Amino acid sequence: MLRSRHVDLARSYDKTKVRVELDSHADTSVVGNNVLVLREHTRHVNVTGFDPTVPHRQCKVVDCAVRYVSHEDGSYKLLVINQAILVPELEHCLLPAMPHAMSYE
Repeated sequence: MLRSRHVDLARSYDKTKVRVELDSHADTSVVGNNVLVLREHTRHVNVTGFDPTVPHRQCKVVDCAVRYVSHEDGSYKLLVINQAILVPELEHCLLPAMPHAMSYE
């Protein structure tokens, strides 16, 4: 059974700015603690980075949202990111560029 609820972002989300970057080297979205977590998945993932001397770590997988402000007209959009890896100390979001490029073909 899927439960839904109304989330008032103005009241429950007090972070003012979140930087979102397209990462051409990423194959999965990675988010920090500056997103609104909508759902935590039950599975965790083992994550490794560029540096082979740094051991892998377990991270949560979440569905989350960030608010996007259009530079053209100032309107707001809600960007929902599904199955992202949550790295709490990360101060920005990384989105893989490949799925976005493939969606235009």
